[in-house]
Amino acid sequence: MCALITGLLWQVQGARATSGDAGDLLARVADLVAGEQDTHARVSLALGVLVEPIEIGSDRPTLPLGTSLDSVTWEGPVCRIALTFPVGTDSYFLEDGIADGISEVLAQVVADRADFGGVRIVARIGTTDEYRTIDDFVQHAGPGVYPPLREDAEILKDTGAPITRAARTGPIGNAGHQPTGALSGVTVFAAAGHGWTAGSSTWFLQRGLVLDMIEDYGNLDQLNYFVNYLFNAGATVVPFRPVGYQDIEVVLDQDDPGVTYVGGWGNSTGNPHYENGVTASGVHYRFAGTNVTESAVARYTPTLPEAGFYPVYTWALDGVNRAPQLYRVKHSGGITEVVVDHRMVGRGWVWLGSYYFEAGTDGYVEISNESSVAGNVIADAIRFGNGIGDIVGAGPGTISGHPRDEECQRYWAESEVTQNAVGMPTSIYNCCSTDDSDNVGTGARWAREMNNETVNTDRWRRIYLEFHSNAAGCGSIPCGAKGTVGLVTGNATTNQVAYATILGDEIKQDMQILDSTEFEFTWGSRTNPYNGSFGAISTSNNSNEFDATILEVAFHDNTEDTAML
Repeated sequence: MCALITGLLWQVQGARATSGDAGDLLARVADLVAGEQDTHARVSLALGVLVEPIEIGSDRPTLPLGTSLDSVTWEGPVCRIALTFPVGTDSYFLEDGIADGISEVLAQVVADRADFGGVRIVARIGTTDEYRTIDDFVQHAGPGVYPPLREDAEILKDTGAPITRAARTGPIGNAGHQPTGALSGVTVFAAAGHGWTAGSSTWFLQRGLVLDMIEDYGNLDQLNYFVNYLFNAGATVVPFRPVGYQDIEVVLDQDDPGVTYVGGWGNSTGNPHYENGVTASGVHYRFAGTNVTESAVARYTPTLPEAGFYPVYTWALDGVNRAPQLYRVKHSGGITEVVVDHRMVGRGWVWLGSYYFEAGTDGYVEISNESSVAGNVIADAIRFGNGIGDIVGAGPGTISGHPRDEECQRYWAESEVTQNAVGMPTSIYNCCSTDDSDNVGTGARWAREMNNETVNTDRWRRIYLEFHSNAAGCGSIPCGAKGTVGLVTGNATTNQVAYATILGDEIKQDMQILDSTEFEFTWGSRTNPYNGSFGAISTSNNSNEFDATILEVAFHDNTEDTAML
């Protein structure tokens, strides 16, 4: 989420990568306000640029022509900017990426205080309208509408005989089960910003190379560390960029060769479901009633082309009649058991951990009906590995050629929501005029579809965090700004301010404790939270079903922070 120069400039250039001259919108703003001391005057000058067309050859401006600046005031460390749009302005004329960019441009224009806490932009249409946060003018799609469950609307009564199992050991020993910890029973939706994106004619990275670091890759690295900590603390983990750095993929749907069943399983034609097209049986997924003693098992045995570490994921439709579902992962180190409560989460890939598998068919994942909770367990799809991106970018007309995890999350969603899954809304990944803008809220919208907040309504049991690194907008000149900050948007979730503040402050304090032994420099101190317009954590995309924040971990245009990153 870079600021003035290294941020929106990359977005604008990427969206029109072959236009030759991007117009240098942001650099022009910087040049225009240079030397002007009055804050109100600086904002007014910037608005003069923002009402010009955002794309060459387009008549669509960033802000409507005729937008007026009403006031610039300070609310503590936060700058409040009030605008009036001309009468006739569409109530939803902005896209996430554009709203985020406007916020960052204006923040850069007024950021001349040591304790600067961001901007809060409010606007109205005509002078008789009431002021609203700029987030209210962003296009948004509501959650998907799904038909009621069919054959498995009731809990299937299990009458099967118990299964006798051999001792659960492997070559090294029994790997046991996912640890129980402070996050047991909590679903964490985790994302990493940016990645390879299709522009008008080429694929591009949303952020450029600064001090030998590219944010798109740094965010992914942070996500990969983070999900392992979550898993070891007991959380159910849903990543919105693939984790595990595995370019090979093998996906088994419930009716594919390599999937076998023992015990009583029913067939369902319910939606949504996963369909990889290998076998067209007409069965969308299978289900079995739970039993305190295991009496039904589905086993997914992949044929892996080479040995290595593979992330393992499950796809199952959530529902009120589900039960905490036992997964048994057989890998080269033994067997690991993981439980996912599909009453709370489904309709997308839930990560079961990453494990080392030998080449061939020695490993597998089992779905067991063993549970003390009455309900159904679901057998739909199991994924091993992540693969190479397979979405053809509309502008370039080609695939990216990069691993899925290096692409922005928009393409992971398109592949898995439309190309394979059936019955999911395309608005999860396709909301806006550019893939860049689509990507901003994709994780939030998919998390909303996967989350079932009607079951176990404790709000703290589901939460969203997205990783970014920051930049003060100094281009090739190293900056003085450094440290960690949590972000807050205009249409904030219920506890977003507290969440961003606690998280940002906690990381700052933890890192400063480690300074003397772990780091070559002192970790920076910043004021939390930071205000702006951020579609990734706005209620317009997540419907306020869970709390969300973005963590700007450190500044990648600061030489000290970059070294520590």
